Amino acid sequence: MKIKTAILLIILAVMMCGCVERLERPKKIIPSDYFPLHEGDRYLFSSSKGEAVVTRQLDNLFTKTYYDSAGHPLSHEDYILDEHGGVYWNNMYFGSARLASVHFVPSLPFAPWSNIVGDTLLVSAVEIRSDSTNTHVRVQVAYEIMAIESVVTPAGLFEDCVKVRMSYSALGGAASRVIAPEIIRWFARDVGVVKFETSLIKGELLEATVDGVSYPQNP
Repeated sequence: MKIKTAILLIILAVMMCGCVERLERPKKIIPSDYFPLHEGDRYLFSSSKGEAVVTRQLDNLFTKTYYDSAGHPLSHEDYILDEHGGVYWNNMYFGSARLASVHFVPSLPFAPWSNIVGDTLLVSAVEIRSDSTNTHVRVQVAYEIMAIESVVTPAGLFEDCVKVRMSYSALGGAASRVIAPEIIRWFARDVGVVKFETSLIKGELLEATVDGVSYPQNP
């Protein structure tokens, strides 16, 4: 009797499984879709970052140069684009000789890797500074997908932006900060960063030309 009961329960379980709808976890996204890199791309922001232009391409290395309102270079940032569409922050150079350049080993993820709210990523790296002592700082970078939301800027309406928080902390030392402890960026598909904020500055996209497409777009 017990055997018959067990067999009946198994049959019922199989039948019920056939009636249950399977819910698939949302797919991960391709980072470069949300931080495209093409030589000649141009961005204009409403903050001290001013104008940004992708000025150089060498194999999979792209350099984005930021200019002030007078056209003087403020800083350069190098990004590596891998064969899977991953985007990694490699270097950061400043226009002022007073500020040391920074190289990340390994390179840090930059663009969103997921569109799942609450998804997190934790990365350990070394920040190598080009100062007089070639300072090495161990860092830990925590990323969080905060929201998927629409963003309106003077450059237009950008739907389904991925809002990413990057928390940056130094380990085992009291080295002076080069990177803000927390940066929040909104990434729009096929455009890139359309809005950002730290504890000190905020900015939004005023206009852009990305892969030949201009923003704001004509109606």
